[in-house]
Amino acid sequence: MNAPAEPLKLYSTWRGLITAFLTPLLLIGVAALAVIGEGWHGVEYVLVALGAVFLLIALFDFPIYTTFDERGITRRTPLRAHRIPWTRVVAINRARGSRSKRRRAGPLAAAVGRRRYLLVDQTECADEYEKLQRLCEEGEVGVPMSALPPGPDRPPTWLYHHKPQDAA
Repeated sequence: MNAPAEPLKLYSTWRGLITAFLTPLLLIGVAALAVIGEGWHGVEYVLVALGAVFLLIALFDFPIYTTFDERGITRRTPLRAHRIPWTRVVAINRARGSRSKRRRAGPLAAAVGRRRYLLVDQTECADEYEKLQRLCEEGEVGVPMSALPPGPDRPPTWLYHHKPQDAA
């Protein structure tokens, strides 16, 4: 029997994290400024409600990083660690990415039943893609990797985070 594959950790971008949390806070801030100036009206209620909903979505669903191991996928968000066993994953594919010609592929998503979960908000490098492909193939349940490979010039997702021990 083969030794278990080493876990792979992919990181979301700082830009994505800041945007995910700054947008709802800006909506709430605009509503607060309007309340200070004019008092409560219908628009302020709507802005606060939208800001609160977007903030909850970001806190519970926007991945900071995702870890892949022999048991499955763990999406780490600010308020939870969402575990998805390989037995529930239908396929690993691409979420919609940039339409620019520079980006060949969008970020990774996991298809679980009829739902798709964003795994990270950026495209991984070729080495990370190959490690993920091996994890998908070698697991107890072979998960199809229908995501196209990234371009050869993609930097690793850990570039602006801490450097993994095994990266040289």
